[in-house]
Amino acid sequence: MKTNEKFKNNYNENEDSPLIQDESPDQADKFPTSFRYILLNEIGERFSYYGNKSILSIYLNSYMGYSKNTSTSIVHTFNFLAYAFPLLGAYLGDGVLGKFKTILYFSIIYVVGSTFLSVTSIDGITGGEPGHRSPWGIAIALVLIAMGTGGIKPLISTFAGDQLKKNQSHLLEKLFQIFYWCINLGSLLATIFVPLLKRYVGYWLAFGIPAVFLTISTIIFVAGSGSYVKRPVTESILLTAAKVIGFAIKEKLKRLKAKITGTVFYNSFDAINNDDKSWLDSAKVEYDTDVVDSIKCALNVLTVFIPLPFFWALYDQTGSRWTYQAESLDLCVFGKKVTWLCLEAEQIQALNPLFIMMFIPIVEYVIYKPLKSFGINFKPLIKMAIGMWLAVASFIISMFLQIAIDKNPPGTISIWLQLPQYLILTIGEILISIPGLEFAYSEAPPSMKAIIMSGWLLAVSLGNIFVVFIVSAVNLGKQWVEFLVFAAVMSLFIFVFMIIAYRFKSSKPSI
Repeated sequence: MKTNEKFKNNYNENEDSPLIQDESPDQADKFPTSFRYILLNEIGERFSYYGNKSILSIYLNSYMGYSKNTSTSIVHTFNFLAYAFPLLGAYLGDGVLGKFKTILYFSIIYVVGSTFLSVTSIDGITGGEPGHRSPWGIAIALVLIAMGTGGIKPLISTFAGDQLKKNQSHLLEKLFQIFYWCINLGSLLATIFVPLLKRYVGYWLAFGIPAVFLTISTIIFVAGSGSYVKRPVTESILLTAAKVIGFAIKEKLKRLKAKITGTVFYNSFDAINNDDKSWLDSAKVEYDTDVVDSIKCALNVLTVFIPLPFFWALYDQTGSRWTYQAESLDLCVFGKKVTWLCLEAEQIQALNPLFIMMFIPIVEYVIYKPLKSFGINFKPLIKMAIGMWLAVASFIISMFLQIAIDKNPPGTISIWLQLPQYLILTIGEILISIPGLEFAYSEAPPSMKAIIMSGWLLAVSLGNIFVVFIVSAVNLGKQWVEFLVFAAVMSLFIFVFMIIAYRFKSSKPSI
């Protein structure tokens, strides 16, 4: 479960905070009624998303008849789209439709896609046998689901925060903790129960129940409409940033052309500031100086995210390559002699939300706080580097497990041996996601949070495309070799990250 989907936004950091007028003193410590609708909606939506995603890779392989390489490429292309569409959602939510309408419209698209996935999974709808079924159903369904969940992703948590009044800012942390746990609860329940529906009934119901949950959650969201605080639409900061960057690029090209042709290029800002430390500064002749400086700061922070796509390339293989690896293991918890307690391969993914719910308080109260009492305070960038090395370690473990699988008959090695790689990767995620956004939100101006989140989600999206490239274009043959290559590439970019982190000039000593 990606914690970047759950991390709180600091709504009350500046005078332009969206927190509205004060609640009466006796109500200041109570969450608004509207929050329960958003919370129930989020549980249902996350159940639907992770329910569909948990069984997708094996559905593509066993039901549609695609090879494991093709299935893996489809899964990660879907992930790519699901984390690219948030850019559209953020733009529409901030600058065109408003958050409520954007969430609603994308939810409807989402429901249609989920329903389509269920209906086209009924035997005979798209063809008779694996390998002979038409891809039209799965293609349309996955694009619609990716569009729906992607459009919602950047808005729902901020919409929840919008509901608080000014004198309820102390509830923000608790609000997002509850929000975060509900996301993991939905994921945990989905990855446990949806594979069982697949086993005992079929794919049509395994996809159908998440569609039902999504429909109910959308109805609940609409039912709360009268109690929501709905912010007025303003110009999207993403659009403003694009305009500023576009103008600065044009100015830079004009300057370059003048240098080549020997002509004179004049930018009035050059006359005011001969130092011109950044190419973006030339945009100050057209745009507000504070806006340009804020965008410069945000882009400076985003350079730290450059290696992150490679972490997400490893992380998101829990729903593809690691699931296929689980298929080759003995899925009976207490061995084949106790056949009544055997898992589906997809259910092992439930370890991720389970470990997150367990280890976030452990990391905070058993590791961080005791170390702070001794004067040891790991800064966010150090935590992120450690998290990346843990991701490498998890793939080295998965590599050795794969070598053992290849040397033995299928189903003879216990599923318990996959537990260490899930545990280590989940701790790595905790050390990357939360400190990463802590760093970014602390360093960048509050007005730039939309750009920061967009950059973070884009990193996830690009990481999944890298997996598609390795699996489809490179095709390394043996699975253990592929795991080794991913670990090696991640190791290389950890050193890149360490160089970037070392050279990063912070405006705040805590970073």
